[in-house]
Amino acid sequence: MMSSSTRQSVVEVPPAPEKKLGGASSSSSTEEQARAIIRTAKRALEDVDNSVARSLERFLANRRTKAPAAAASSSR
Repeated sequence: MMSSSTRQSVVEVPPAPEKKLGGASSSSSTEEQARAIIRTAKRALEDVDNSVARSLERFLANRRTKAPAAAASSSR
């Protein structure tokens, strides 16, 4: 517990004013950052979708080529 001689006073600090960046408020800068993040996330999802689609196409192509060979060997 603090003694009264070491107690510090609490000073309330008002919120900082919005900074101007090139004439734009920080809220518009935040919105621009959010848009950039969303664009990047959408591109990443598209890349994943394309990668998954390519993998699925390869898998199905391999199955198509292996299926006739497997059917021929099992009918002998």
